[in-house]
Amino acid sequence: MLLLDIEDEEQEDATTAVERRKALMRPVFTRMLRYSGAEAWETAVSVDAFRQLLSSTEPEDAAGYARWCEAKEADGDAAVNIEDWLIGVFKVSGRLDDAAFAALASRWRSSLRERRRRSLLQQAFAKMDMDLSGDVCPREFSSLAGSQGASEHEMLQMMFALLDEAGGDADGKLTLDEWEEGMLLRCDGLSDD
Repeated sequence: MLLLDIEDEEQEDATTAVERRKALMRPVFTRMLRYSGAEAWETAVSVDAFRQLLSSTEPEDAAGYARWCEAKEADGDAAVNIEDWLIGVFKVSGRLDDAAFAALASRWRSSLRERRRRSLLQQAFAKMDMDLSGDVCPREFSSLAGSQGASEHEMLQMMFALLDEAGGDADGKLTLDEWEEGMLLRCDGLSDD
């Protein structure tokens, strides 16, 4: 009877560990789904959306994930649901200890958050760059305030100067790189939710 109790406890511990790992990865999948532009009713992401995460994966695992993506596509699966995706993650990274697995999930969440923020910042920059010159002057930047009062325009002028100086050249215009890096730095602690 004691042997059966030990086996039951070991099986329970293994089940708990798998559930804990699934809980770490579900938010990653949810972000991939949300940030890929999927409709609210969709429950699968493209294999390509997952492939984009590989830049923040350890090199030895990146090759395994690349092979997994290629196999999914060869099978005609251009999209995967969360259960298929979790199986792939466990096949490639299941050997990691709990701390390394948690670190992987954290890197992927961070990578997705930064990619999403960069995309939004690029869209905002494109709207500000009214003359399509590739950089934004103070007048274009102030257009963000629209028909707001003088205090909003003054605040935007100060923000422009701060971003321009932080970019290193203080040349009176913002490049996309200055805009992205400055905003990412200043918004690092903010939530995306």
